[in-house]
Amino acid sequence: MRLIQATFALCAVTVLASCASNMSGPDRAGGGTSQLQLERARVSLEMAARTNSNYAPAQEGLGDIYTKLAIQAYTKTLQLDGNNTAVASKLAVMRPLFSADAQGQNVAGAAPTRAYVAPMNRAVAAPVVPMAASPVPAMPVVPAAPPASVIGASASNSAAFVPAAPSPAPVVAAVAPAPAPSSLTSDPSIAAGKEVEGAVYAWAKAWSAKDVATYLKAYGKDFATPGGHTRKAWEAERRNRIVSKTRISVKLSELLVDVRADKASVSFKQEYNADAVNNSDRKTLELVKEGGRWVIVKEYIGG
Repeated sequence: MRLIQATFALCAVTVLASCASNMSGPDRAGGGTSQLQLERARVSLEMAARTNSNYAPAQEGLGDIYTKLAIQAYTKTLQLDGNNTAVASKLAVMRPLFSADAQGQNVAGAAPTRAYVAPMNRAVAAPVVPMAASPVPAMPVVPAAPPASVIGASASNSAAFVPAAPSPAPVVAAVAPAPAPSSLTSDPSIAAGKEVEGAVYAWAKAWSAKDVATYLKAYGKDFATPGGHTRKAWEAERRNRIVSKTRISVKLSELLVDVRADKASVSFKQEYNADAVNNSDRKTLELVKEGGRWVIVKEYIGG
């Protein structure tokens, strides 16, 4: 089983190395890698994964291959339909995975860009801890009976028969359990993405609950008010529109969170229902970290 797994892994690594050299070229985000190379790598890695579903390198390699195939498909989609904003948003998240930044070749002085996609009921598998090997109990050694000639000679020979000393029992060392993998939240970009996601959901919750004070507090002091209105006039207009509704429901889905240092951009699908008004739009919020919390500085439809 290990020999088959190693063979598949070696084939996949060879093909992935060829793919990686193509990904570093000018067309790495648009499908420069040969379709045949990707298919060969996919087949090898799927066979390795079927042989051993707990083989982590095969699972990781499959993720890379599926991502590259998705980039090629989305790029082709945009060539056919350049106005498809949903596909453009997906490409914006996936392309940096194979960019120069992802290979540790950041331009001097440029802050790295990390894209965080809000998880959808993601399940995290428990780490597999190997069982410690139980020591094998030593079998008692029973000395063999001396031959009859020796027994007969013992009467006339003063030397007593001494059986050979038993061999020491083998010592089996217990296998130490593998260390548990570090938490995903140790990655600063993922932790920041979760903070931004939480701030956006809190904003929508306050809006739905008609909690005007909490809703307005979600906007930073540098928020760009629409229409050139003053902050005071804009807050008064928002307060009147919210409290005048009998009920409000704001539901968010398909969140895409992009965090860059102390700035973030979040695009999502918003379903707004208030009395007789029902709207569904794609909205984008731009946020900054201000006073230890993420606040909105720009809001617009689209993205």
